[in-house]
Amino acid sequence: MKRKSGPEGADSTWDTRFHLEQDEGGHFYAVAWCAGMAPQGPLQEVRLTLYFSPTPNFSRFSFFAHDDGGHCWLYHRGPEHSPTVDAALLNAWVTLGVPAYAWRLSVLPAANAFVEPVHETGYRAARFELCRALHGIRMAAWTEHDLETEPLLMPPPGGFKPVDAYAASDENAELLGAAFEESAPE
Repeated sequence: MKRKSGPEGADSTWDTRFHLEQDEGGHFYAVAWCAGMAPQGPLQEVRLTLYFSPTPNFSRFSFFAHDDGGHCWLYHRGPEHSPTVDAALLNAWVTLGVPAYAWRLSVLPAANAFVEPVHETGYRAARFELCRALHGIRMAAWTEHDLETEPLLMPPPGGFKPVDAYAASDENAELLGAAFEESAPE
């Protein structure tokens, strides 16, 4: 079954390119977007787009932010440790400050915009994976917002704090080891 999201919620005057091709031969296809502001100089409205890439040796998901004139303000390579859309959404939340519930599906072009058939197959699978992830997140976030319910868990006094990633500890050594190992220990 093929589903197609309409342009509701998308600014029709904003021309986000569905397909990007990089000099190194990488192909990127827009799966989701959210509005944002580029903080350099005077604030500039940008559209942050989550792109899927079927190209070998490229991260499966990456982020590009463009202004309405097409200027690229940001490129952020997706996570290397996991090819899942969940990892990409978590990466965007932690590194870019974009909560997972803020993403909107990109509008699919009317004409076939895929360079190769295998690109469309990979894209459809990635988009389906994204839809599955966003549905539960969106339902929970909207219900909490709409019903004005209290969060299920409050932060400790002083708020949640990042753990020192550079401290000499067994925990950090285990995390670092897992980041560089090819497979889990048996």
